[in-house]
Amino acid sequence: MKIISFASYKKRKKSEIEKQMMLEIQEIEKKTEMYPNHISLYEQLQNLNSKLEEHRKKKTEGIIVRSRAKWTEEGERSTSYFLNLEKRNYTNKSIQEIDTELLGKVSDQSEILTQVKLFYEQLYKSNQDVDLENTKINFETVLEKKIIKRN
Repeated sequence: MKIISFASYKKRKKSEIEKQMMLEIQEIEKKTEMYPNHISLYEQLQNLNSKLEEHRKKKTEGIIVRSRAKWTEEGERSTSYFLNLEKRNYTNKSIQEIDTELLGKVSDQSEILTQVKLFYEQLYKSNQDVDLENTKINFETVLEKKIIKRN
């Protein structure tokens, strides 16, 4: 039991570290939007991105080791294609940047979510008020004509 609790503690700590790095990256991205000429911010951003990539690479190596263990136990072999696919899917889970008509290019995750939500609300929003009574009558008339043509 101590091994399992230690492993879950270790995993929780690594997840917290990854979340903290992602929050720091978002904060620095906001600062770079406010101060685009500040070179040290870009260096910090690049440094944090490389640390996050290294952290994710270690996580991917763990996935590879576990998949090899599964193959040994169950006879299922993981191909390099599968492993590369897992790695790519892990790193590409979110939209990095979106180009909007009003704001231009947006890279902040919360703003991206807002813009995507607005886009789909506008897409599925009805532009006209639908007169259900007339629509129902017209629909029934069309059906009656099709039935008459069949007979």
